[in-house]
Amino acid sequence: MNLANKEHEQVVICSDPKTGLKAIIAIHNTTLGPALGGTRMWNYESEEAAMKDVLRLSRGMTYKSAISGLNLGGGKAVIIGDSHTEKTEALFRSFGRFVDSLGGRYITAEDVGNDRKGNGMDLLRNQICDRNSERTGRKWESIAGYRVWSLYGCKSLHQKSLW
Repeated sequence: MNLANKEHEQVVICSDPKTGLKAIIAIHNTTLGPALGGTRMWNYESEEAAMKDVLRLSRGMTYKSAISGLNLGGGKAVIIGDSHTEKTEALFRSFGRFVDSLGGRYITAEDVGNDRKGNGMDLLRNQICDRNSERTGRKWESIAGYRVWSLYGCKSLHQKSLW
């Protein structure tokens, strides 16, 4: 797969053999602001399938944020694994360190296989938001941020008669 043709700003391959983490973070565009997009946990057939999915989804998040009038860009992350059997605190703490290493360029949220019912997003939210607050002086709750897009983005689309 040729990443140069996808016009992504950054793609991070995350690997931590100690916790079993295999993940990809794709930042498509940050022209309007930090990249917003959920973290999907899915048992992909291959790493290539995961890469194809994260690139496609992150591009879509750029467009969703832009047409919603948000000052956010588009990104997405995928964790390769079974969300029913492989979701552990150690795995999500490891993933959180990768997200944190991006210095606020990527804001994550819940997605398929990774919702508020599991421990993953709560660990990420607490770890990342606390660090982002220290770094920027702003309190940004990643899950709340995603819900802002869901509520106001849909309202914005409706007002523009795109439905």
